[in-house]
Amino acid sequence: MPDFVPIPDNDKFKTEYIIEISKLNSYFKQNLAEIYIEENKLEEALKLLKQSLIINNYIYGENSVYTLCNNYKLYNLYSIKNDNQQKEKEYLEINNIKSKILGTKDLRIEQLREVCKI
Repeated sequence: MPDFVPIPDNDKFKTEYIIEISKLNSYFKQNLAEIYIEENKLEEALKLLKQSLIINNYIYGENSVYTLCNNYKLYNLYSIKNDNQQKEKEYLEINNIKSKILGTKDLRIEQLREVCKI
């Protein structure tokens, strides 16, 4: 497989290509953050999760399940770091997004583990 695949000179294709690469980049950052968390490199993990959140907000919107899962991963990281102020902030954001997506806040925070495949 070649190292580089030329992109056709087509604006629509380029836009779709950039979006797909961005989605993969976000997914990669989240997975790498999980590895960093396992290695107790929490600041590196935090940086990657925040970058991933910015990408997801841009591509999917602030009220998407992808953003919800990103916030949940940040919530878990702040729990590990014992940063209760940031943890509470993420908890409120999760509830805000859940109510917009589901029309309810009934989904418990613990149930997000399954939804976000963590």
